Amino acid sequence: MDRQLFQKLDAFLVVMVRLGWPWRLVVPLKYLPRPVKDWLCDHIAGNRYWLFGKRESCMVPGACLKPRFLD
Repeated sequence: MDRQLFQKLDAFLVVMVRLGWPWRLVVPLKYLPRPVKDWLCDHIAGNRYWLFGKRESCMVPGACLKPRFLD
């Protein structure tokens, strides 16, 4: 992939495409107008704790997940 800078929802969509099925179902969102995409991204970011929960500490990967992280 070319070296490009993506922001907000566009960055999310690039990652979702790389994850493959079923995440590719969000690709049509890229056709939304920029103000709508920015609003949607900001709205999700502002409510992320309510949507996804909040943890008191960061996860420490176990041995099975360790290879998936960069040193």
